[in-house]
Amino acid sequence: TTETKEALSQAIQDAQAAIQDDVVQSEAKTAVENAINNAQGIISTGGATDYTTAFNTLNELRDAVEIYENTVVTYSYETTDYGIQARLNDQYVHIMLYADDIVRVVKGYTEDIAKKSLSVVDTPQSGLCEVAEDTENKTVTVSTSKVKVVYHLATGQVEVLRYNGAELLREKAGGTSFFAKKDGPFDSYQITNTFQLEDDEQIYGMGQIQDGNLNRRGLTFTLAQDNMKVCIPYFQSTKNYALFWDNYSPTTFTDNEEGTRFQSTGTEIDYYVLCGDDSGDVLASMRELTGKAPLMPLWNFGLYQSKERYMSTTEVREVVDRYRELGVPLD
Repeated sequence: TTETKEALSQAIQDAQAAIQDDVVQSEAKTAVENAINNAQGIISTGGATDYTTAFNTLNELRDAVEIYENTVVTYSYETTDYGIQARLNDQYVHIMLYADDIVRVVKGYTEDIAKKSLSVVDTPQSGLCEVAEDTENKTVTVSTSKVKVVYHLATGQVEVLRYNGAELLREKAGGTSFFAKKDGPFDSYQITNTFQLEDDEQIYGMGQIQDGNLNRRGLTFTLAQDNMKVCIPYFQSTKNYALFWDNYSPTTFTDNEEGTRFQSTGTEIDYYVLCGDDSGDVLASMRELTGKAPLMPLWNFGLYQSKERYMSTTEVREVVDRYRELGVPLD
């Protein structure tokens, strides 16, 4: 909490500097001023504020500044073999189809995607989609036989819908941010993307996190591998879609009234939305995307004995002998 408040104090100074010479009162400037006032209130509470509140306030202030500083000057798009490539100021947005029900979204500051995924083995497919522009609403829609992806040219916001128009998932307006930081000796960013889910929607997954919760709504936790903790930045919704956040750095997942947020370190935001008629379809799409696990041989099935450590050879032999006494097959 102390470190987060220190970061919050610095963010307040940066935000004040960003708007100090702006004499025009705009909606974006007002949002920054309100976020500054809220952050100052958090700072004034001393040690009474919990980490989650301070952390969320810091992100809200940064988001407000990001929206203010990214007042749109130019935007454009072009169709590609796999979907579209868009430009918003100096940021590039790629929307690609890996199947008629698998959508990839990449946002970053390089025109070409240099990243090679360590998880995804599938490749984008050509000829799956149609592209239509709505000049009045400043949107471009990428459609397949199963999904529609609506991209907002002037804001960079992405929405994913079923082909019949039923909404599955949408980014929160202004919910994408990049803040420069070092990743060891390398230049990188703190990347954040926030999504808006339905209030009654439940989401499951995120790996082996032994906190007693199945539904991941209303929680904040860190995705980082540990001794008995296996983290997979993937959740599956009761609306029969899944989101895979393709990033391998320690990641903070937050779900609250402000939205569903992933925050990581990296040079681009990269995620997949997998859609299906039922949960089985969604799981099949994830297998297609990341590789099919073969059925293990028969000898592999049975009892697995696991323990942190054995202190001696004698102890190991005693354990084996006890299994023999109980008639439990061990090999």
